[in-house]
Formats: sequence, structure tokens, C-alpha cells
Amino acid sequence: MAVMTAERRLALIDLLEEQDVFAVDDLARRFNVSTQTIRRDLRAMETQGLLRRTYGGAVTRGATHSLEHTFFSRAEERRSEKEAIALAALPLLSPGQTIMFDASSTVLHLARHLPPDFEATAVINSLPIGLELGKRPRLNVTFLGGTMRHTSLSFAGPLAEATMHRLFVDCAVLSARGCSASHGLTEANPYEARLKELIVANAARVIAVVDSSKLGRAALMHFAPLDRVDTLVTDYDADPLILDSLRAHGMTIVVAEPLEPNAKTGLERTMIHEFGG
Repeated sequence: MAVMTAERRLALIDLLEEQDVFAVDDLARRFNVSTQTIRRDLRAMETQGLLRRTYGGAVTRGATHSLEHTFFSRAEERRSEKEAIALAALPLLSPGQTIMFDASSTVLHLARHLPPDFEATAVINSLPIGLELGKRPRLNVTFLGGTMRHTSLSFAGPLAEATMHRLFVDCAVLSARGCSASHGLTEANPYEARLKELIVANAARVIAVVDSSKLGRAALMHFAPLDRVDTLVTDYDADPLILDSLRAHGMTIVVAEPLEPNAKTGLERTMIHEFGG
């Protein structure tokens, strides 16, 4: 698939998050392509389960709307669990290594907890995580590049994939929309799934940070088998039976303890560091 086609379809996915119905003519004008080109895009995306076409050429997001929320709303969902996961995952990161941080909200919480003097090379595809890591002067930060997705403020698509294909990292820290014994790690968005597939393939060690609400579930696109995950970090609400089914695939599982009642979150610590107090 050509780069322009992939970028256009990535933009179409973002539009699905912003309004309910599209007319083919409107989309053709917006992207400066023919209506035949837009119809080919829509047919391909419908096959992937990303949208539903309706009579007359209009398109509604239908069930697709539930697949993704905006990045910052997801960062606030199950916040205490994600904070606990971040603190449990922090000791697994070794200074001096090259570490890939994915664009998930759980990894943003982890980034906020990194010590100010943490020294490593970070590879990222997330604008919010890049801004957070940029506060640590001893981190060498590399962006993958690519097309920015407005709903997640992340970079994906062919350019990001081409860069990741040429890199090898000591450790990859990533999340998933689903993690199950039967389907492995899964994502809602095919472009994010493809990029994560490359990240896993090009990492010596893989740490999955996945909150308990996603365990035992599967999203639209598979991106990694469980035997490629070295360590799974999840929270204290995880079902022990599900953990046993995942552990059978050979991974180490770390269950984060609940936060202390007066513990400061990563965001609060960042604000104290910046503004005093």
C-alpha cells in the first residue's frame, strides 16, 4: 500500500472519532482525490472492521466509536491502577540501555515516574510522552516520526514503521487493548498494531504493562504472541485464573500493589518538581 494511501486511511480513522456520518463527495474534496478512490478506501477499511458503509455512500462509525477514546481521557481511566503498574515496572528498566516506550496512557504514567537523572536512550512515538521525557536532560530521546493521530497524539503509519524496522532496542515497554491466553496481545487500531508488531520483533526484552480490565480480552488486531513477552506488569485487581493462563506461556508476571492512600501520582510529582512545594 502506497504511503499516501496509508496516511489518508489513517486520517480517515481519526475522522471517525470526530463525527458520525460522512458523505463520499465530502471526503473526496477533503482529501483531494476522486470518489472512486474514497470508495476503495472505505471498502478496505470496512473489511478491517474499522467502519460501516451505509446506503448512498455515507459512512457511520457505528461500533468503531467504542474502539478508541481520546488519549487524555484514557490516561484518567483506572488511574490508580496505572500508577501502581508504573511504580512496579520502574525497577525493571536499566539505565544505559535503549528503551522503546510506546504511546499508551499506562506508559505515560511510567514516564512521569522516571527519576530526573535517569540516563538511557529512549525511542518514542508519542507526543505527550516525548514532552515528559524531554524534562530529563540525561535521556537521549529519538522520535520515530510518521503521521500523527490526533485522537492519540501518537505517530504511526509507513514512515514510523520504516524507522522502527531499522532499529533494535534493548527493551520495549508497551501496553495493549487486550491480553489473553488465546489471542496474545491485541490492539484496536491496525496501524498501531502493525507498529507494535515491529517493536516486539526488534526488542531484546519485552515488558507489557496492561491493567487488569484488559486481561482475558481481545481487541481487533493481533500484534504479538505471549511467548514474546518476558514480563507482564498488571494491577492488584487481576483475576488469578487469568494470570495462571498467561503464566503458562512462560512469562514472568508482576502484580502491582495498591498505592498508599497519601502517595503522590506521577503527575503530582511532576507539578511539584516544576512549580515547587
